[in-house]
Amino acid sequence: MASLAAAESLIEKEMAAMSVDHKNVSRNFDAAGLAAAEALIRAEAAASPLDDDGCDGGGLDLFAEPEETLVETVGDLRFELVGFARDSGQTLACTGETVWRGCDLLGAWLRATDRRVAASVELGCGLGLASLVALHAGVAARAVATDGDGKALDKCARNAAANATADGRTVAVAPLRWGDDGAADALRAEFNGGAAFDLVLGADVVYVDGAVAPLARTAARLLSDAGVFVLAFARRGVDVETFLEAAAAAGLDAADAASPEPLGPHERLLVLRKRVTTR
Repeated sequence: MASLAAAESLIEKEMAAMSVDHKNVSRNFDAAGLAAAEALIRAEAAASPLDDDGCDGGGLDLFAEPEETLVETVGDLRFELVGFARDSGQTLACTGETVWRGCDLLGAWLRATDRRVAASVELGCGLGLASLVALHAGVAARAVATDGDGKALDKCARNAAANATADGRTVAVAPLRWGDDGAADALRAEFNGGAAFDLVLGADVVYVDGAVAPLARTAARLLSDAGVFVLAFARRGVDVETFLEAAAAAGLDAADAASPEPLGPHERLLVLRKRVTTR
């Protein structure tokens, strides 16, 4: 991972030049140095765009940042999660090990919706907050959280075990490569009896151009004909139009959902359904 190593080198040079405390690095990088490092990290992710945040050997672990116990509330639901704080995690590479704005939007929708399904599946779950809300709010009787990064999955599994429902149900956690139909079919077989899911979830998963088409393909593969794919979008380097084009190519039609949480200028809450074709 040469480009990631180059990004780390740039980050280290910025730190050395400014003699900053590593815990305050996200606030003290100058704009040019941080932008250069982020660009290299983004290029590395684009080279392997199957929901892998490129955390191995980089990101927060580069600075030996200690994980924390985060308290996240969604309406009347309260969860304790292991991960990295929002203010220290969101300018570095390990995107799956913190909580992002899109999860706030998706969590609010899950808490407010009257939709009920037998099983939900989350793509790019990170710490697993959205799936935890789906399970605890009663939206899904069973919830499956998936990601392509091992470190995020490890934290998600710990969070799932620590946040069981009153009757002992926990979120199931599994790896998943976007764009791999065989992997999607295997996930359906293992966790939903081979059937497609009536609810597919995604929060802040659109941020690398090369991953957009694989994401849409996998969402369509997992989604039932009567189901919905709910995507919380907050712009992170990829325009929403890029995703909408990929979704359309994958046979998904999108509409804006009513958001219980006020939306910012570059935020969307989308509900996607499989296109109905008539002969």
